Amino acid sequence: MNTDKPIDLPPFWLNLTRFMGLVAGVLLMMLMVLVVVDIIARSFGLFSVYGIIELSRATLLLVACLGQAWVFAMRGHIVVDLLTAAFPPGITRYLDAIGYLLAGLGAAAVGYYMIQGGWEMHQVGERSETLQLSPLVFRLPAAFGLFVSSVTALMVVRSFLHKE
Repeated sequence: MNTDKPIDLPPFWLNLTRFMGLVAGVLLMMLMVLVVVDIIARSFGLFSVYGIIELSRATLLLVACLGQAWVFAMRGHIVVDLLTAAFPPGITRYLDAIGYLLAGLGAAAVGYYMIQGGWEMHQVGERSETLQLSPLVFRLPAAFGLFVSSVTALMVVRSFLHKE
């Protein structure tokens, strides 16, 4: 795992992925505070945070989808060296490129189906159970994060293949 130096990205794209990583971190911190407050308040019989289960589910989705692009840019994913340790560095670079390519294509596919399914649910009037929110409220930002992740993954693949 290498988080010391990002890949060579255009400045706008690098700043975008950093911002998305920051938003994911802030959302995770807010989620932790809400859950702790909910647990403590319920333990003393005071109150329960309205919609905490729904908010937790949606927040975790956003944290994963928004943070993924930043992790790609930093090449921060956990790498399983057990299989690739036996290969020369040149081969390992191509295996890493294939992994990022598959991850980018997978993120694009999930983002597409997330928008498509969310739009269909929105059109028929489906709303969340407790907060009565449209499915698009959380699916659109998550799909945006997946789109940025896909493009970032392709940029990582390009950087791997253009190494000398």
